[in-house]
Amino acid sequence: SAGGINGTQALTITQNGQTASLSVASGGLLTVGGSLSTPALSVINDATVGGTLTTGKIANSSQVAINTPKVVLSSTLEVSSGGIVQLDANGSNAAAHMMGNRDTRGQCTITAGGSGTETCGITFSRPYSTAPLVVVSPTGSDPSVVTGFAVQSGTTGFVITFNTSRAATVTFNYMVEG
Repeated sequence: SAGGINGTQALTITQNGQTASLSVASGGLLTVGGSLSTPALSVINDATVGGTLTTGKIANSSQVAINTPKVVLSSTLEVSSGGIVQLDANGSNAAAHMMGNRDTRGQCTITAGGSGTETCGITFSRPYSTAPLVVVSPTGSDPSVVTGFAVQSGTTGFVITFNTSRAATVTFNYMVEG
């Protein structure tokens, strides 16, 4: 049928009430209008996806660039040993943020009954494979309430043991890496 890109005739395929088109633009660019479902796809240079890309695996020996305001993962994003997740690729110090969840950052709050030893614990939604690194910091308007603290982490959560100088609500900010 007529259409295509830059006046090039497109191949239109209709099957079971569904229509897709295939055309070749200048420079040999293959354009698929509609969905493409294939068990394997090899791209030598660049690939551009204008809609949703659903894949079981993306493998590349050099670089995968994703230029989108949002990437949704339904499984694990794995970066191999020596790999880096860089949020600001061009050095512009743009406002790029990596959001976490309760297993990676948050607050632990309890009401301390008075002077003495207290604990505050967090249980992870999903266990880590090894005990993660946990960094905590007491927060609040009166820093003299917490007089000392220690953290014990495990694969399923962590416990902050701390001393208080008086009764108060005590909050610790935490970050977990593992």
